[in-house]
Amino acid sequence: ALLFFAPHIVLFNDAFGISWPALSTHVVEVSAALAIVALIALLISRLLDPVRRMLATFSDYLVMILSLLPLVTGIMATYKMGGDYNTLLAIHILSVEALMVAFPFTKLMHAFTFAISRYYNGAIQGYKGAQS
Repeated sequence: ALLFFAPHIVLFNDAFGISWPALSTHVVEVSAALAIVALIALLISRLLDPVRRMLATFSDYLVMILSLLPLVTGIMATYKMGGDYNTLLAIHILSVEALMVAFPFTKLMHAFTFAISRYYNGAIQGYKGAQS
């Protein structure tokens, strides 16, 4: 939804001067709905499984909620469900900003740092073997 929804592309174009083709609105809506269903299923499975529930921390639940909010508020703003469009858009933007603030301090940061850490650990482990 972030990269291929037409209103988001217009925002990137206004902010950075770059643009690209958008996907169909229906494709973006279906992908957002599937992501919402997947996050809710993940939350339910985590709550129902005693082992996962014991291992889960507050941060895990916060990440799920913060990931879910932009999707839900974006759909609500698109279809003007639950109030004035400007209010819904403001709530959507605030939910995205909350996710961006929490991103570097939660496990979400692993989405970007995994490649760097794999390279670093591989390089360090390479020095511990037999020399050639």
